[in-house]
Parts: sequence; structure tokens; C-alpha cells
Amino acid sequence: MTPTSLAIRTLRGLALAACCAGLLNACGGSTSQVSRFMPERVLAFGDELNFLTSDGHKYSVNALKTDKTLDCDASPVWVQYMVLKLYGTVFGECSGAGNIGAFNLAVVGSRVDDLTTQINSYVSGSGFQSSDLVTVLVGMHDVMDLYRLYDGTNKAALMAAAQIKGEQLGDATLQIVGTGARVVISTIPDMGLTPYALQQKADVGDDRPDVLTAMTDAFNKGMRLKFINLDGSQLGLLMADDLSRGAAAQPGAYGLTNATQAACTAALPNCTTDTVVDAAANASNGYLWADELHPGATFHTQLGMQAVGRVSSLPF
Repeated sequence: MTPTSLAIRTLRGLALAACCAGLLNACGGSTSQVSRFMPERVLAFGDELNFLTSDGHKYSVNALKTDKTLDCDASPVWVQYMVLKLYGTVFGECSGAGNIGAFNLAVVGSRVDDLTTQINSYVSGSGFQSSDLVTVLVGMHDVMDLYRLYDGTNKAALMAAAQIKGEQLGDATLQIVGTGARVVISTIPDMGLTPYALQQKADVGDDRPDVLTAMTDAFNKGMRLKFINLDGSQLGLLMADDLSRGAAAQPGAYGLTNATQAACTAALPNCTTDTVVDAAANASNGYLWADELHPGATFHTQLGMQAVGRVSSLPF
């Protein structure tokens, strides 16, 4: 089997597993759209994996134009990619933006508790509409907070706590679904594959990446279990954990050259293609990770592609 054919089979397998594990009812019958859902607005909630600063910087590797000014449209975060490809719309944070139909409500450093409060406030305020498409990605910081409590003996307790946080996220998401809005939600990436986790392995102990992976799995499991009674007319599930694992296992299949080290030398969101390690110069898209915790541009593009495929096939 050639590397290319193996990569294709791997990607197909991940997509099938994501569908059947994530939305059981949707996988049981037709998921084709009778008529395409065209939201009046797209609302992006979560942490900085969904975020654009007021001047268009991202918590990833930011692209520059030939005159060295920021190119907000290039190297988009996943929600940017999704709304442009599906609806031809953009976020207003990009200067000179055209058809603004997507609104960024993500908050840097957001945890599940923050998102729950935010959703409650939104429901009691302007509210969600049945014409809304709501995207959600949060939980990375919850897992990292819990991991910092790891003392070498309390892995099971921390996994249980992570699962409860995932369940809390699932409940908050169900509140959005209950308004009639459509939802696209993603699992969190595998935090055990981050440069941070690998450095913890070197500095503290070999078990550290495995602990972070186990906590990631517990969090994602808690969230997904809340959705088993939903079908594809209400919610679409993305699999950022599978994406990060596939990219780490077979980086070449994703156009990556480095899946273990961070590309950036400047702190996010100020990292650009001019502030990366020498090995990433002119090739920053070849790095899976922007910094020790945040994925880079190729990851976002791949997750955005996954979102486009999922939304296009579900009967919203």
C-alpha cells in the first residue's frame, strides 16, 4: 500500500468514525439535505481557537501580505474558513471585509463555566433564532486547569472531573439546540500531543502526555454522550481530537513536516510568518502547532474543511 493510499484510507476511516460515534441517529438514515440551510447569521462561541482580535489577528500563525501588513483572510481560523466556503460571508474583524454575516463571540481563555454564563446571558438577552448557525469549541483550558492538579496519583479523579466539564458543555449546547438554532460543535484537540505535553514528558515524567490524552478523552466523552438522542437536523459534531491524532501520526498526509514542535517565536496572537523558527521560515503551514498549546493554520484549515463537509451533508 502506498503512503498516499494509506493516508486516504485513514482520512475516510476517521470521517466515518466521527459520524457514527458522534451522531448515532444521523448515521442511521439519510443525511442529505432536502434544501440547503442558509443562516441569517453565524455566531461563533468558545475560546481563542475561534477568536479574531479587533484588527484581525488570530491565535495561530498570522499571514502577511507582500508589504508585511496583516492578511486577515489568509490562513483563516476554522470558523472563518467554514463561513466563507459555505456562505460567502466573513467576520467583521477583517479590515475591508465584504459580506459580514458571521459574528465572533469567542473569548480568549474561555472555560466551560464562562461559556455557560455567556449562553445564559445571550438567551435572556437578544436570544438565539431558528435562522442562526451557532459554532462551539471550548474546553482546552478546562483540561489544562485540571492537569495542573495532577500529582501522579489522582489521574482517575481528574478524568472524572474532566468528564463532568464535558457534560456541562453538552448541557449548555443543548440549551442552544432547544431554541431551534442549528449547532456545529467540535471536540477539543488531543492535549497530550501538544509541544507542552512533550516538554512535560521530558521535564517531569513519561506519563504526562498519556494523562493529558486521557483527560481530553474524558472531556470529549462527557460532551458527546449528551448528544446521543439528537439527529443531524439539530447538531453537527466535528472531531478535532481525531484530526490532531491523524496529523500527528501521519503528518505528511496533511502536508505537514513537523507535528511535535511549535512554529512561533512571538507570543500569540502576535505571531506572524515573520516571527517563526528558522525551520518554519516560508513553511509555517508545515507545522501542526503554532505554540505550545495552540494549533497552526493547517489544522484550522482541515477542521474548517471538516465543518464544510459536515454542514453540507446534514439535514439542517
